[in-house]
Amino acid sequence: MLAWLALMLPLAAAAQAYRCDVGGRVVFQQQPCNDGKRVDGASPAARSDTSMSAARGAALCEAHARSGTAFADPESLRIAGVQYLGAKPWKLHQELIAARTYGLRINARNAYGAYEGERLYECLLSEDEARVLHFRPAPR
Repeated sequence: MLAWLALMLPLAAAAQAYRCDVGGRVVFQQQPCNDGKRVDGASPAARSDTSMSAARGAALCEAHARSGTAFADPESLRIAGVQYLGAKPWKLHQELIAARTYGLRINARNAYGAYEGERLYECLLSEDEARVLHFRPAPR
């Protein structure tokens, strides 16, 4: 349990990224956009991280982990938890976006059928949380 906390703290401490229009230029900043001018068109109040939005993103990441693309035996996965970690800049088709990041604690079976122990995975979603952009073991 202590090892898991040690892995989660650096990810949870990652800065929130806001994609804003400043003088006709797209910039990323750590503070909410002035006058609610987000590039994606949502006001800060409308785009707040409600529990419903976080639940939808967490469900998408969990479904992706179980889809068979990331693990050899997806039906045997033990997902101990999914947590929203904030937004981070991500390059998509030559454009920087504020990818929504989730952390998943997953225990998967190895090639011999034995569980290897919980490991932290990072799931990056599009800004509207409609698509998985990247899924990988979390950087250590």
